[in-house]
Amino acid sequence: KSIKFKLLLLIIGILLISLTVEAFFVRVITKQSLTTSVEQVLKSKLDDVQKQVINLKDREFTLLKSIASFPFIRDENVSLKEKASQLSQIVKLNPEKYENVAFYDKNGFALLASGKLHDFSNSIYVKTALSGKEIVTDPAISAVTGQNLMFYAVPVYGDNKDIVGALVSVIRGERLEQIVSGIDFGNGVHPVINSMQTRTVLADVNEGAIKYNAQNKDKNFAKILEASLSGKTGIEIFRDGMTNEKKVSAYTTIPGTSWSVISTVDYSFYFSGLTKMNKTTAISFIILIIFAFSLVFVVVTILLQPLVLVKESIKESTDRIALGNADLTKRIPAKTKDEIGDVIVSFNKFFEFLQSLVKSIKKSRQNLSEAGEGLLHCTEDASASILLIVDNNEKVREQLVKQTDRVQETSDV
Repeated sequence: KSIKFKLLLLIIGILLISLTVEAFFVRVITKQSLTTSVEQVLKSKLDDVQKQVINLKDREFTLLKSIASFPFIRDENVSLKEKASQLSQIVKLNPEKYENVAFYDKNGFALLASGKLHDFSNSIYVKTALSGKEIVTDPAISAVTGQNLMFYAVPVYGDNKDIVGALVSVIRGERLEQIVSGIDFGNGVHPVINSMQTRTVLADVNEGAIKYNAQNKDKNFAKILEASLSGKTGIEIFRDGMTNEKKVSAYTTIPGTSWSVISTVDYSFYFSGLTKMNKTTAISFIILIIFAFSLVFVVVTILLQPLVLVKESIKESTDRIALGNADLTKRIPAKTKDEIGDVIVSFNKFFEFLQSLVKSIKKSRQNLSEAGEGLLHCTEDASASILLIVDNNEKVREQLVKQTDRVQETSDV
């Protein structure tokens, strides 16, 4: 692979890692901040439900305690009829709120609207008040009137601090529904008040919403509902097992009662901004990568252009050297003052050295050629001299032979 490809791959890899890490941390930090904000909003709405229900309860108990402190209520000599007559005035003043306000003697007896005496001693609200405790019952449908009613009861003490009876106000149960209908958790979803004792719904004005009772077969939500009915407080994100949609559920208890409040909202209502941010980040990420790749490609191409020239020059020179017609006078201009520029300068110096070396070789070749020609002449002269010597030797030999023959002839004579 080329250096250009390796550099592009390295730089793009670094950019990908850097942008991915940055996007990851931005998403994590944003999600944490948004989650914290959503939790604060949900908690404030739960607190609002708590305060309104507690205020309703405290106001009613304060009123009952105030009435219970009246002398005619505390006096055992005042008949139940007289007390009932006085208390009926309270109902007439606020008929939309009260169904009845009644006094029960220490044995649990009270007068009915018909004037008949009736034993309520087994009623939980009468029994609790006569034991010295305050009580508010869950809203329930009255078997007598068929209306949804709540019972508030407080003990009544005589002059000697003994319990002489119980004062009970019967309030229409729609009061809780009025409270929850005025609080919107988002997208038209209202909180739901449940009884932790009976595990029944006390106030729910949501239409077609999640079932906040045992009929709900969603296992994921069932765990959250169980935590709510167990008196726990929390905010949880879960996926609806029926619709597969993400939900946010917030729940807590209402102090001083056996009630819990819970509300479940679509995840998208609070976290749609995070989803949009994720999409925007993904698109921005792709655009940045394309832009970065284009920019890096151009920059790397410009930076490596001198190196490409070096490569082409070396290839051209080696090819010409192989053919025997290399132009060693050619130089590459060094336009940069970096490592690539240093390489070009070194390349030019190498070619200068190579050019001088070739010149030296050519000069040496010429000298050797001249020396060879001189040696050839010397050799030719030496050869002629040797031939002359050989010829003289032959002549000497012939003279010797003749001289020998003459000596032989003389000897024979």
